[in-house]
Amino acid sequence: MLRVITCSNSYKYTYKIDDVVGSGYYSCVYKGLDCQQEQDVAIKVINKVPMKRRRKGSINGSDKEVLILQEITDCENLIKIIDVARDETHVYIVTEYCEGGDLKAVNEFL
Repeated sequence: MLRVITCSNSYKYTYKIDDVVGSGYYSCVYKGLDCQQEQDVAIKVINKVPMKRRRKGSINGSDKEVLILQEITDCENLIKIIDVARDETHVYIVTEYCEGGDLKAVNEFL
């Protein structure tokens, strides 16, 4: 199934739910496509429902992650954040797509 996300400046990104790159407790990362640039991206889809249980006024994990990614744009060895979108149930963080697996695979190689 193909899903479409519309982010800032009406940019559109698509991903297929069977193109999973990685997953965690609250989120899943998909290989996606930047429709305007025709470029591969990674799209982290974070479920906001469990986050509603946090204390009122506290910053949730997805907001903290976005803030950190936006601040570290100068480091050439880290992925760059491209865009962010939110709806009632999910936060979508669009970043550069890096092939080759995760850091666990790199550590096993070393």
